Amino acid sequence: MCQAAPLPSYEELAALVVELRSEPAQARARIANLEARLAQNSTNSSRPPFSLPHPLPGRSGRMAAMPTTPEYTQLSLAQRLTEHARTA
Repeated sequence: MCQAAPLPSYEELAALVVELRSEPAQARARIANLEARLAQNSTNSSRPPFSLPHPLPGRSGRMAAMPTTPEYTQLSLAQRLTEHARTA
């Protein structure tokens, strides 16, 4: 036979009622805060509008030219890879 869980005491029930009564008020306050944040834009907020991050100081914002691998290195690498493929 299955035993029923013991009933909570009056004090436990009273504490639960107090806790549950405060939840709707907390939820309404949080909703009001979120709605106020949602209504903000760059004209009524202290934050600036969204913009891309600024480049690092002293940089023009352009990418530097990438150095190219010398032709002899490319040929040497191709030969080594071919030799490795043959022996593997």
